[in-house]
Amino acid sequence: LSLSLSLCFFPFFSLIDTHTKKFIYLFIYISLFLSLNLCLHPFVYPEFTFVYPEFTSESLLPSDNNIKVYKYEVGSVQLNHAGKYQCKATYTGSTAGETKSDEAQVVVLGLTSQPQTQRVNVGGSVTIAATFKGYAPTDKITWMVKDTATNEFKPIVIDNIKFTMTAIDYDSATKTSNNKLIINSVVVDDENKYKAIGSFGSDNVESVVVDVLIKYETLTSVFGLKGETSVLTCTYDGPHTVTAITFYLGDASTTFNEVSGDRYVVSGLLKKTGTHAQTYKTLSITGTTVADERDYKANVTVKNGNDTTIRETDIAQIFVIQRLGSPVSSFEVESKKEKSTDCDSALIPLL
Repeated sequence: LSLSLSLCFFPFFSLIDTHTKKFIYLFIYISLFLSLNLCLHPFVYPEFTFVYPEFTSESLLPSDNNIKVYKYEVGSVQLNHAGKYQCKATYTGSTAGETKSDEAQVVVLGLTSQPQTQRVNVGGSVTIAATFKGYAPTDKITWMVKDTATNEFKPIVIDNIKFTMTAIDYDSATKTSNNKLIINSVVVDDENKYKAIGSFGSDNVESVVVDVLIKYETLTSVFGLKGETSVLTCTYDGPHTVTAITFYLGDASTTFNEVSGDRYVVSGLLKKTGTHAQTYKTLSITGTTVADERDYKANVTVKNGNDTTIRETDIAQIFVIQRLGSPVSSFEVESKKEKSTDCDSALIPLL
């Protein structure tokens, strides 16, 4: 600007009076100073405005190359935080008034409405449910199964025979899409990892991964003689290598704790002979009392290649019985949960 003005006034400079010349000189000097200053400092850090003022933004110290970084944090992420976020920067200095913006997408993972492990017997069926919250109605839900060869997930072919998929149920009040995958006539090869992918426009949202496990592990309830030793046996009859079996005892609040104490004797890992080399472990309880009529379960740790899985048995119980003092071959059943007032009903003939 200063150079342009100088060129404009130069042909008439000899005709301009002294006061006007001084004013022109001053104007040129100021223009040159501002031009030089803007060259050295091309812009001032912009002010950032976030379209969601309920969250706090934090300004960080400038880094090299005159870049100022702003951090935008969302604490305690909820499902309704999913969506697009926009940051607008208004510049000052040489680009005063100019506004630039950019958008970012925040995706909140979908949730399953069930435990992340499903156990099923061979020949039975299992249902896996997926729930996506905080979104508009989904365009499509695709169920995936892990390919053990490539360690990647691949789509499941819904043939309505082996694999059945329910219709997508959308609740507009809660912005929730629900869907279920049913695996029928379960075989050993169906033991795998499964997940669902919901398509919401251009966004694909994954559910958590669900493990479907075949019930190879068993813990069977037993009758125990009062004052004698009661034995619970946990057996694993599957194709994987057992590395540990741990027994747990339930209390009145349905909390399970690992068994411990002098009355509890746990064997090492044992093998049964036969066509299937079953692995088993025993829990012996000495001096059985009515207080031992509680819930028991066991966790079986197995290794399949590089993967280690903990498999939980169903709950088993010990039913305490007492031999009568008479020579009659019968047992008197004692239960802390319920005692019969009918004498005849308390007699169980020995076979």
